[in-house]
Amino acid sequence: MADTVLRCPYCKQVIELPRDAEGAVFHCPRCRGPMTVPRPVAAPAPPPRPPQQMVEGTVFCHKCGARNPETNAFCAGCGTGLRGQVVQQPIVANRSEMRMLLPVDRSPWAILAGYLGLCSVLLFPAPFAILTGILAIRDIRRNPEKIGMVRAVFGIAAGSLMTIVLIIVIIAKLS
Repeated sequence: MADTVLRCPYCKQVIELPRDAEGAVFHCPRCRGPMTVPRPVAAPAPPPRPPQQMVEGTVFCHKCGARNPETNAFCAGCGTGLRGQVVQQPIVANRSEMRMLLPVDRSPWAILAGYLGLCSVLLFPAPFAILTGILAIRDIRRNPEKIGMVRAVFGIAAGSLMTIVLIIVIIAKLS
């Protein structure tokens, strides 16, 4: 039987005890301070497997983590029943391709500035593109988790260029 080695919390003396003393209360032979021999800690559970690439209609076994088609009644890896488990759907919000297409975490002012910048070729929306671009930059700086700085800058640039053209057209009409 292997010995358990402890250090007294009071006097720091090293003490060897038989393994069957686990959980017992005893006194240090040197300083007589009371101690409890700790029980062995069970090995921690293995960390969860990193999620495999999500495929629509995939179920992961709660016992072994194997990926199975949602039509399977039992896990192909360990045979555990899969009925009643939630079908995991792919998370699209964190994929960069989807973030480019959908306004996920994007400042609404930046979206508006981008569209007004595009429409500023009609000249009338140009000043509004500048205004919404400035509001978008302000919103993005206040909320760093939001994105859309390129759209905001585009709205300001296109709006500024077309505002200059609008002023030239107005001056030409007046003279």
